[in-house]
Amino acid sequence: MIQEVDESGQPLEVLLWDDPAWANLTPMDLSPGEGAPVVEIGIDPAAQARLAFLYAAVAAEELSDRVLGLTQQVIEDNPANYTAWGWRWRCLRAGWGVGKEAELDFLRDCTLGGAKNYQLWNHRRHVALELEPLDAAEELQFTAACLRVEPKNYHVWAHRQAVLLAAAAPEAWAAEAALIEQHLAPDVRNNSAWAQRAFLLRHWPAALGIDGSTTATDIHPGAATAGDASRPAPSQVRYEAAAAVGELEYVRRAVLRAPASSSAWGYLGALLQLPGGAAALVHDDRIPALCSEALELDSTCCPAMMLLADLHEARASAARASKDEGSVQSAAENATAVQAVLAAVDPIRRQLYNYSKPSETEDDMPEAVKT
Repeated sequence: MIQEVDESGQPLEVLLWDDPAWANLTPMDLSPGEGAPVVEIGIDPAAQARLAFLYAAVAAEELSDRVLGLTQQVIEDNPANYTAWGWRWRCLRAGWGVGKEAELDFLRDCTLGGAKNYQLWNHRRHVALELEPLDAAEELQFTAACLRVEPKNYHVWAHRQAVLLAAAAPEAWAAEAALIEQHLAPDVRNNSAWAQRAFLLRHWPAALGIDGSTTATDIHPGAATAGDASRPAPSQVRYEAAAAVGELEYVRRAVLRAPASSSAWGYLGALLQLPGGAAALVHDDRIPALCSEALELDSTCCPAMMLLADLHEARASAARASKDEGSVQSAAENATAVQAVLAAVDPIRRQLYNYSKPSETEDDMPEAVKT
């Protein structure tokens, strides 16, 4: 865009349709058409012109330096403009621009203006992983700084996941476990950090001191143009191995700090989804003991009651499989009793709890519940 100055020397913006550099492109008509809109969105004329030319460039499939520069201006007008981010990546991937470092500098400035913009992080992931070379240390350092400002920004944690998978560096995974602990220690309710711990549990349990299959590799789908970086396959670590090194006790300590917070309970759910977890729900006495401890601290602790209901239903299923009808009825009654209390203390989900009440026999269960 041409910059002119007024009599005082201040910049005077020239609309793109007055700029000869854009004379060969007809801007798209962005008028609402026939009939006045119910609510017309106010927009600065210069920003309107930039949008009109960007959409015209997209329609013409133009990939060029001038369009790359235009996407920057549109993003500065509205950082949530998905089209601008998507076309900017198309221009970069086609080889336009002045290099990866310049793009990362632009993204750092954007991050300062709004670090929770998911389009920004989606674009950064493309740039970091698909424009060689991948500097995993720089990405992890930058995102760690972002987390010091906003520890629960899940977009940042998710970006770290992509980088860790692409880099497949054992030392980076070990450092990730330490970083997670740094964020959970002061704030046990940080659900994003718990989700990151579950990510380690699945992809590199050795970082948590758990024996698991961390040597197999597969190809990271986003790294096809970045050297086909390998990453560990999802772990087949068993529940028993995780519990043996203290993961269940780790959850217990967190639950006792904040019984009603669903974050630690959600991680316990990830543990129970490991191979062997279903059997543990029936046989591991530490799980009902944890629920009891939580309910002693908070008699209305919904996560504890929900887990107890699941536990009783699991025991009913196990008894049903062994043809122990007496135990089936007892476990089903216990689950129903817990769900009745849940409906009383959490009335907004009453219909859910009533629907979830177990039937006494498999034949009585609705098909949707069986599946």
